[in-house]
Amino acid sequence: MSHGPAGFDVFISYAHDDDRQVIQRLAEELQEAFAAIAGRRLTVFLDQDGIPTAQRWERTITSALRTSSVMIAVLTERYLVSDWCAREYEFFVRTERDHSLEEGSARSIPRIFPVMPAGAPAEDGLTAEQRRRRLDVNERQGIDLAGLAGAEFTREVTRLARDIHDALVRLRGATPAAPAPAGDEETEHPQVTSGYVGQGDRFVSLLAEAVNVTVVGWTNTSLAESLEAALKRKRSRHGSHAFWRSLRIVFLEDDLLELVRDEHDAQFPDKETALRRRRQNAGYGRRSLSAFLQKEGQPHRLTLHEYGHIPPFTGTLFDMPDGRRIVQMVIRPPRRSASDHLMLEFADRTDQYFGAAFNDIVDLSTRYDEVLPIGEPDDDDVFQVTEARFSNRVLQDGSGTTGWLPLVLVVTWWQSRGTAVPLLQFRTSRNAERELDHLSHPAGYITQEDYRRLEEHAAVATFPLPPHAPMVAARRRIALELGADLSQEVTFARNMRYYHHAKEHLFYWVFDCRLPARFQFPADAEMRPYTLEELLAIRENQAVEYALRLCRDHHASRRDLERMARLSADNLVVHGHDELAAALLDTVRGDGAAEPAALQAELTALAERTRRTNRTGMGERPVLGLSGLEYREFFTGILPLYVRLGVPGAVEYLEGLEADATRYAAVERLAATYADAGVMTELPLET
Repeated sequence: MSHGPAGFDVFISYAHDDDRQVIQRLAEELQEAFAAIAGRRLTVFLDQDGIPTAQRWERTITSALRTSSVMIAVLTERYLVSDWCAREYEFFVRTERDHSLEEGSARSIPRIFPVMPAGAPAEDGLTAEQRRRRLDVNERQGIDLAGLAGAEFTREVTRLARDIHDALVRLRGATPAAPAPAGDEETEHPQVTSGYVGQGDRFVSLLAEAVNVTVVGWTNTSLAESLEAALKRKRSRHGSHAFWRSLRIVFLEDDLLELVRDEHDAQFPDKETALRRRRQNAGYGRRSLSAFLQKEGQPHRLTLHEYGHIPPFTGTLFDMPDGRRIVQMVIRPPRRSASDHLMLEFADRTDQYFGAAFNDIVDLSTRYDEVLPIGEPDDDDVFQVTEARFSNRVLQDGSGTTGWLPLVLVVTWWQSRGTAVPLLQFRTSRNAERELDHLSHPAGYITQEDYRRLEEHAAVATFPLPPHAPMVAARRRIALELGADLSQEVTFARNMRYYHHAKEHLFYWVFDCRLPARFQFPADAEMRPYTLEELLAIRENQAVEYALRLCRDHHASRRDLERMARLSADNLVVHGHDELAAALLDTVRGDGAAEPAALQAELTALAERTRRTNRTGMGERPVLGLSGLEYREFFTGILPLYVRLGVPGAVEYLEGLEADATRYAAVERLAATYADAGVMTELPLET
């Protein structure tokens, strides 16, 4: 059923677990009906090769999407919850949007035709995004095949064939005319304004006003900050739920960054250092935009792309509410800083030449959407992969999504005066997507790109994660902060598990990695050395803040409150606050002698005394604590690793902890509770 690169009339989008016989029959009868109407064969793309992989997606499916005129969405319950189907559907939504902004009859031409083989899917259990997609489908012209057979089935498919034929005829008649040669009567003379990038706030103002935005850049390092500022303005004018219809951000592929010349070449005489900084900036640009997307909960509205050629221009296309398209082009003199880049602003031509050029770059780019293996670790810590999900669809609070995500945590350190000094990252919106304002050793997902054997397992329901994948992911994660793979040795330490409430659990491979002494990290990395005493003080404040939050919680059930109070009390005991721990338990249990107001006042005062701040490139920021895993596993996993590495004070602290029966018993209770899936998956608050 699939054809070559010449293109397709119809792309059939369906969930691969659905009834393929019905879908095959639909495709065959549709081709027969179309041939009778149009006198030619309908070319159809129907993928029959099993569940997609990231590699096959880019090789086959993306190509078919780009070269197909319309799409049939086979709407079922499985279709609505499939990430792959969502990606196909949103591709055609964007295609419709792009054509709606062009001149001519394309303005009202449908590109998506729903087919419901078993009636309209139920809405129960769908996420907000999936409900939005269901509503969008229901508003479209389609057919319902539920219970139909024989002539009735054929009649409905024939009606669909007529609708598709009409759309194809109108699309072919709506192709914009080629631009007129210079010098004839259609030559346009737009008004052009210019200014230096960074002067004034014209860029942010246009962002705030636009409904769709396409950015073609190199590293897009500071773009997330501009989007934050623009969104604040947009919501002040249009309400708290205002957002763009779409944001398309194009990066230059990392392999091409060595071909460009920017301010880093003027700053660093060594080309390798300049290249490393560019790669770091690109990494921070992607992460900051991903963090922005995660915070706003709009994964279907913002897409990142990588362009595999030197782009003919860099700049931004703004689709305005009144239908105008405004273009900003950026002139980048070699070895000049961004403040010396010149911006040219003008309205797009009548024939939408520049809009088409931006769209061509997006269409020829690879979508940057990491695919993550999902599965479950067995009793021997072998991770069994069962499926895949897109990274921007995981770890959504309250989603109730099941499964485990494989990750790496790399305990980074360097040697100073013969001792090991831990290096941790302060997580900001420029370098992390989650747990902002927390400290963490570098951590990250294991992705499909970290192993190349998925193709071999495409037809297998379950297979073990290749053993080299965690090591590859760990090295990739360190290279992200270093700007290049400096062949740092990473050593496996152990596995750790982290249970979540109402979303995916996390399974970690923990490594340690010695970094070059006094390595100069870029400012956005926020990597710096910390002593054991500093980390203990930060965790102590975190435990106190958790206890204070628990005192103020009025929504959890009595049972959950008591279980969370026991966890919180044990954390207070570990840090030497036995009396506060006892008072917390009495208060939650409703003991007559408890004084909740007095306890809150004491916890508040202690929290203020132990609170720390961090000076960052974004100003002074509060340190909210350690990352979730490192908070839970600090005494049973991180501290023993610090002992092995030779971190000053680690041996003495661990020996003192083991010698204190009360505190060590609390550590053991914490370890048992944090490892209890039945308890941790039910608790709504981190304690």
